[in-house]
Amino acid sequence: MSLALTILTLLLWVLVGLLSALLGTVLLLVLVPLSLRAEGELGDERTAGSVVVGWGLGLLGVRVSYPEGGALQLFGLTVWRFSLESSDDDKREKKNKKKERKAKKQRKKAKREEDGARGSSLSKGRELYALRSFMWQVVTRLLGTFALRGRAGGQVGTGDPVDTVALRAALLELDRRVDGLELSLEYDFVDELLEVWADVRGRIWLAHTIAALVPFVFKRDAWRLLRAVRA
Repeated sequence: MSLALTILTLLLWVLVGLLSALLGTVLLLVLVPLSLRAEGELGDERTAGSVVVGWGLGLLGVRVSYPEGGALQLFGLTVWRFSLESSDDDKREKKNKKKERKAKKQRKKAKREEDGARGSSLSKGRELYALRSFMWQVVTRLLGTFALRGRAGGQVGTGDPVDTVALRAALLELDRRVDGLELSLEYDFVDELLEVWADVRGRIWLAHTIAALVPFVFKRDAWRLLRAVRA
């Protein structure tokens, strides 16, 4: 009986230790800020960039450069490297999937027009438009906790003039609302185009982010937005 009690006590202490370690890890992740820096360019001719994420004032860090690869660092020393290179078969598969997604998108658009589904799309669009003020409050509050600083620029176009106008309006509003972030973009209202560059840095304190977003969860507009997006 005493042996069984001893084993049970040890198991309980092990469980308490594991739970304490898990809770401590979560608290550290929430309370210790993350530093972030991202820079690169994305386009048809060239795609390259790098992302550096640090935690614990340099205690732990991840550096990723495309297409070279990445590294996990501890106290500034590299402890593990990994590659981002893909085989020729993987590249062909990704290219084919991209073509399939584009073709599927075009078929869905044509089907909506043929079936006269614009009514529901317009209804969804009106609902989202009515919630635009709430959405901007959420986005502004979220990005405000990231302490973003940097610039981005280039040329963009969706291939649809209406969508490009909406994209332009959204990005101009983002540029106006987020201090420290400068957007210098040109828009192509005819062709599909993506040639952009960016150099952005920030500091993310998860406790601050969670505290900023929690009040929005309990607002009625949050559920209206969720229903509109799922519709």
